[in-house]
Parts: sequence; C-alpha cells; structure tokens
Amino acid sequence: MKRKKQLFLFSMLVIVVFNMPLFAQVQTVFTEDWETGTSAWTIVNGTSANRWHRGTATATGAGSFSMYISADNGVSYGSSNSNVVVHFHREVTVPAGAENITLKFDHRSSNANAGFLKIYLFPTTLALPPSTPSYTFDGDQYPQYVIWQPNKVTENWETLSLPIPASLLAGQTKRLVFTYVQGGWASSPPPAALDNISLTYEMLGSPPPPPPAPPHHAFLERWEHGSSDWTIVNGTSLNRWYRGRATSTGSGNFSMYTSSDFGISYDAIVSNAVIHFYRDITLPSDASNITLSFQHRSSNAHSGFLKIYVLPTSHQPEASTATYRFDQDPLQQFVIWQPTGATVNWFPMPTSFVIDSSLMAGLTRRLVFTYVQGAWASQPPPAAVDNIAMTFNSQMVSDIDLIETPYLTILLGNFPNPFNPSTTIRFSMKNEVQVNINIFNIRGQLVRELESGVFTAGEHNVFWDGRDSTGNEVAGGIYFYQMITEDHNSIRKMIMIK
Repeated sequence: MKRKKQLFLFSMLVIVVFNMPLFAQVQTVFTEDWETGTSAWTIVNGTSANRWHRGTATATGAGSFSMYISADNGVSYGSSNSNVVVHFHREVTVPAGAENITLKFDHRSSNANAGFLKIYLFPTTLALPPSTPSYTFDGDQYPQYVIWQPNKVTENWETLSLPIPASLLAGQTKRLVFTYVQGGWASSPPPAALDNISLTYEMLGSPPPPPPAPPHHAFLERWEHGSSDWTIVNGTSLNRWYRGRATSTGSGNFSMYTSSDFGISYDAIVSNAVIHFYRDITLPSDASNITLSFQHRSSNAHSGFLKIYVLPTSHQPEASTATYRFDQDPLQQFVIWQPTGATVNWFPMPTSFVIDSSLMAGLTRRLVFTYVQGAWASQPPPAAVDNIAMTFNSQMVSDIDLIETPYLTILLGNFPNPFNPSTTIRFSMKNEVQVNINIFNIRGQLVRELESGVFTAGEHNVFWDGRDSTGNEVAGGIYFYQMITEDHNSIRKMIMIK
C-alpha cells in the first residue's frame, strides 16, 4: 500500500512538471551601435587603401556613429579603385540549448562584383590577414563559413534579421567576422557600412519575473494651471522668462519661454541675459533611475542657449545682464544638461535622461532652468520649455500622484502697460465664482464697470478700450483696475499715454 502511494505521488509530480508552462526568454549576446567606441572588436585593415572606420560619415537609428568603408581615414563614406579584403570581428559564445539565434543589423552594401560585404562564423583558431592582391570572387577559400552576403544592391540603409542555425553556434564560441571585399578593376567601387548590430537567442525556462513597479512621479509641469510651484528670476533683463501662449507643444496651450515683449511673442533681442526659473525637489534616500524629461526649443549657439542645473538649495540663482563668459561658468560642475545642437522647432519626442542618484537621492535639491545670451548676437535664439516631468523608482513611497499647480485667484496684470488706446487685463480664478472688474481714476472715481459675471476656474482676459461708461475716451494719466470676488479684492495700476 505504501509503495502504491509513492508511485502515485511520483506520477503526479511528473504530470505537474511536464505540464508546467515553459517560456522562451530572449537573451542578448551583444549589441553594437558604435556610439562608445570599438574596444569589443578587432579591426584588420592592413595596408589597404579602403579601410574600416568607425565614424559619423554615415549612420542610422538614434546614434551618430557607424562602421563603414572609407578611403580618406573616415572623413567620408566611400571607396577608391583598389584591391581590398578587410575585416572587423569579435568572438561570440552562445550556451548549449539555445534556440532562435538571430543576428540583426543595419547595412549599406552591394553584391556587385566590384565589391561587397560578407559575414562569416569562423573557428576562433583561424587567422584573418588583410589582403590587397586581386580577389577572385568565385574562389573564396572559406565558403563553408559564410552565413550571409547580399543578393541585391542596397544603396540606402536596410535592416536585416538573419537566423543562424543552432548547430553552428549553440554551445560554442565562434568568431563573427564582417568582411569587405573589393576588386581593383571597378571604376566606382561600392563601399559598405554596418550599424546597430545585435546577436540574440532564446532559452526555454520558467516564466519571467514580474515587471518592475512603474516609477513614481516627483512632479509634472505643463504650465496649464500657472507657475506658482516655480520661482522665476528675471531681474532687469530685457529678455525674460514668461509663462504664456506664444508657443507650446503637446495637448496644452501654455509653455515657459523667453520673451522681450512681456510674453506677447516668443523671441529674444540683442541683450546680455542670464535668467532662471527653478523649483526645489525632495526625493527618498533609495530613489533610483531618476529621470528628467522635457520638450524644448533652444540653441547651443554661443549667442544664447538653455542650461539645466541641479544645485544645493543654499544657492540662490541671480539674474544678470553682465557679459557672460561661456567658457567660465562657475557652476559648470552642477550642469546636468545643455543642448548639443540647435532645436529651432519643438522636437516631437521629449528629451529624457537619467540623473545620477548621488546628486538627488535622500536630498532636497534645486532644479534650475537657465537661459544664457550674449549681446553680440545679431539674431539671438530664444528658448522655450514645456511638459517637464521627473520620475524615480523607490520602495519607500507608495505613490506620488501627478498633481499640477492648481489655479489661484489672482489679478495677474495688464498688457500693454503703459498703453494707448487699449489694454487687456488678465486674471485667474481658483473656483467658479462671481467676478467684478472696475476701472477708477487717480481721484478714486469709478470710470467704468468693465465686467460683471460668473467666471469658471482658470485664466481669463478682459479688454478695455480706454473709454468710460458713457463711451467717451478717457484722458491720459494713471488709472486703477480692481477685481472683486466674494473672498478676494485686489487693485493694480496702469498708465494711459496720450
């Protein structure tokens, strides 16, 4: 009876094991986009005139570099009339049991007899000297090791996924070789280029672990509800940061941008300027993968550009109109980003990067956006920032909701001021409420009840045409405009110029 019970339990265990779902887990042997160098590869050019070079003459994808044939030390992508057999290679190891081994790459190449690209999987013991004698295309000494060569002319970049039989690589170490072959008789020999190379395989195994928890949000700023979470430091600069509607991107209508006319337009004039907007941020001590993303319009020209700092809260950013030395920023060690190229229009995808955790984790730090401009520019480029977000991973917090700055009940001001003959008065409401806007002269006499009605939460504009309640134009001088709600009363001054 005991033995029957043991056999039954063993049978159940076998059934359970053989019915457990198996998952194909994709593993990566390597990826290469050439952005960080060629240290993982051996390049064999010998004395060939046409040589493999890592450079920026041609590339595809998100990066700026690729590996390509060049006859002028990498300055340009091209080849000259010369016999060539040159290589670059690395050793690759794939474990036993691997399936769906795939080599993926972007390439530009040709299958013309004048010159083309070939890919081999060689034993690691086989030497690969470069060669300059005439190459016989139908006399390859190692055809058994070729895993790919083009079957058509590919003048532009093309992506290929090449399946490699498991028998060639699973449980083995091989030398993956990219070879460019060219015959010297060609008048215009075609070159070759490679980018974004990756080698992957699949292993059957247990279900993958659950995905990591989504990141927490420190803040999100789309500028739709004001700028009260931020401190704006413009000083006496003619070019100033403004929150307004002159330029924006995404689903909203507002952004933060530089302007020389009180926010009416997105621009900058010839004037020295160092201006800022900033906010303080506190993150938990275990914060990791701290990511800042934003959309921007800016330039990296020495005439004016945007910079982002993470500073101690003891540092108070100050506006300046003094001549700025671009090579002598005393706070350069705190810079976490500045543009590497001109961005005249809003880029459709946000700029996003990870901030070193040691700069912010467990600390309160000041995130500062600074616009710097030199007065010598004939057409200084302005700057604009929108849709700013900071996220992080942490086990110490349950969640931080995305909370945008709420609307405030405030009389914002009028523009233009001074004015002639009309001006626009701006105000915002925290809640839907009855609002009265009145105009008074310098004697305190009511000139006109400009507006009376219920306004929803948000920002509003009221236009005054410079006339009193009888429709007559008012005289030049000082006037006051008043906003009254059930729990708010504020007055500001404006000047009519005649």
